[in-house]
Amino acid sequence: MAADALEGAGFDLLYLGADIPLPILLETCRKHAPAALGLTISMPLNVPALITAIRAVRELPEPPGIFVSGS
Repeated sequence: MAADALEGAGFDLLYLGADIPLPILLETCRKHAPAALGLTISMPLNVPALITAIRAVRELPEPPGIFVSGS
């Protein structure tokens, strides 16, 4: 939903979908150098994986801003 709203507002975005493996997420960030990265979770049991992803993205040479949401 957020991707649709941002795209409708004229933002250029790349939607990667759910359950993207962390190595693919990191490679995509390196390749596209986004200004921002949105991550979401829907269950509390996924919080550790979210924290791991945030830490890994922040270690990139040019990390994007990160926003997080959940349901």
